[in-house]
Amino acid sequence: KLHFDGALTLTHHATDLILPGGASITTAAGDEAEFIEYASGDYRCTGYPKADGTSVVAVAGGAMTYISTVTASAATTVDIEGLDSTYDRYVIICDNLSVASNATIYGRVKISGSYVTTTTYRSVFVSSSSTTAAPAGTARSGFDYILMSGNIKSGTIASLSIAIGFPSDTAAAKMISGDINFQGSSNEQIGGYFSGQNTGTGAVTGIRLYDASSVAISGTFKLYGIKNS
Repeated sequence: KLHFDGALTLTHHATDLILPGGASITTAAGDEAEFIEYASGDYRCTGYPKADGTSVVAVAGGAMTYISTVTASAATTVDIEGLDSTYDRYVIICDNLSVASNATIYGRVKISGSYVTTTTYRSVFVSSSSTTAAPAGTARSGFDYILMSGNIKSGTIASLSIAIGFPSDTAAAKMISGDINFQGSSNEQIGGYFSGQNTGTGAVTGIRLYDASSVAISGTFKLYGIKNS
């Protein structure tokens, strides 16, 4: 396994040095590469995680492309922005979400340069727990947020994913959906799914996460884009 401190060129060769995608790679500081010797003196690169999180191989339609990361440290709001017409669908993933005290995660969308705080949201949150397997749902209509979780226990780690399709389309309201896994306030394991929308039709350029009581949120939120073609 190699770790690169700067730029150099790894030259693809059909037998001597087989690289991902069959193309040469220009390294960058922080990149890493793993190789196996599949024959005497011949090597194949089996992994190349880039320092900036992007793929070393250009992705085809339907694959996720890394865009950016927002790192929140005891933040009362977490804004993930950069949504536009480049991709048909955007996905936000956080596998280390935590809260300073018990909290519920809400979402808002950014339209025309501002996060919408009017009562123009509809949402539903459905969950099951390790103590009550039967699903239970909570519906919200005419509220100023999208409900994205139940009560998350402080000092625990939650996993959250959010998806929004065609955020730049101005013909219809945008659908936002996702799932979350977390530990509840009574130490039960909870898995939930949410679906919601803002009734406005303006282009959505960002998503804000927060707790209604301004509980501090921490975590690493990664934004990905998906092209359908």
